[in-house]
Amino acid sequence: MIQGFLAIVGLILGAIGIALAIIFYHKSRKFKAAFYSVRSFNLLTDSLSTLPAFSALYKGRQLVNLTATKILLWNSGSEIFSPSDMAPSDPIGIMLPEGTEILDAKVIATSVPANKASIKLPDKDANFAELLFDYFAPKEGCLITLLHTGGPDVQPQVVGTLKGFGLPRTHYPSKLLKFISNFIPYIALPTAFLSYIAFDSPFFKWPIAVLAFLGIIVIGVIVDESVTKRTGGYLDKGFGERFAPTDFT
Repeated sequence: MIQGFLAIVGLILGAIGIALAIIFYHKSRKFKAAFYSVRSFNLLTDSLSTLPAFSALYKGRQLVNLTATKILLWNSGSEIFSPSDMAPSDPIGIMLPEGTEILDAKVIATSVPANKASIKLPDKDANFAELLFDYFAPKEGCLITLLHTGGPDVQPQVVGTLKGFGLPRTHYPSKLLKFISNFIPYIALPTAFLSYIAFDSPFFKWPIAVLAFLGIIVIGVIVDESVTKRTGGYLDKGFGERFAPTDFT
């Protein structure tokens, strides 16, 4: 009897150890990643600019289209990244399609002053502006404003090659994926209870229930990590709440 009890305890402890090892492994994995979100507000369209009595000038030049864009860029990885992590031949910056021009751009907010993020304005008639910064720690980022000559359908892109990650990715938060990720832990106890009552023998009840509970928790951790990587993770709350519109985060 005692040997059977000790065997059950040993099995449970072993299962807990394996589950914790898997969880800590996934939580400790290091990776670098950058995500961004874009919101544009069209201020002037080509149809409006053709009105006989209407003209719009910017620094002395007449405009046909004018759009203001906000770009939120953040480090969604688990490690700090700095300019040295960018490919020298492909620095990080804001890119517009050919035929459009960046009129003005600046960083209006950063997570911490030490990020020292700024925009290197392009030469005349250029469609690329380079982002300069010292570093971005995990969950840190910057908010950029942009004035450009693109129409309402033109969406600026953040370009540049982050070593080991590639191009910064557009942030498309999936409500379904986040719901699944948040829901999984809540089914751990019901699953363990159903597993417990499914067996009559005490030598199976507790081990199966514990294994079921830990299995669901491990699955939840893995799914949560996968969802975080796919949807851009989370911003630092202090920065996000102060500067980022809700639909960015």
